[in-house]
Amino acid sequence: MTNGKYVIWESVLDQDHIDHIVNYAKNNPTYHPFHNFQGFSPDWEFVDRNHAIENLLKKALVYFKENYEVEGKKVIFDRQHGNIMNAGSKLAPHVDVYDPADPNAGPGNALVFNIFITDDYDGGELVFENLGESFKMKAGDAILFPGFLLNHGVNEVKSGSRINIINHYFLVDA
Repeated sequence: MTNGKYVIWESVLDQDHIDHIVNYAKNNPTYHPFHNFQGFSPDWEFVDRNHAIENLLKKALVYFKENYEVEGKKVIFDRQHGNIMNAGSKLAPHVDVYDPADPNAGPGNALVFNIFITDDYDGGELVFENLGESFKMKAGDAILFPGFLLNHGVNEVKSGSRINIINHYFLVDA
């Protein structure tokens, strides 16, 4: 196990790829089932040119396996979605702990791999309450963290659009 901190990967997507995803997201918004903001369900064959995101997902899986798999537990990839948070949107602090009674819950405690697509917005900082930290990521950067250990949320977006791709891995019984 790790100490519950996060890891930042800088410049994982180039500007051309970022622009491509922003254009797709803004032209293909969908209902977001969990929060008061929009989502987007990428057509990965179209969005993930050169398999950059696919390769990042594999790299993240290796990281999570090396740092979180213990006897009796294994890491699996389960879900991926895009978020579009416009002015007024926020995400209350929470932990991603498995709850078998919740139909929206994943199959285990969540490990989060978040790829930031935009940074031309005000507010919208990622907050880790139990670490006393908040910060704004650059477009093209990514962060990996144990969502079940860190109380995390997003401050209110004041202006612009905060677009990111959330990838959930889950720690499940082996």
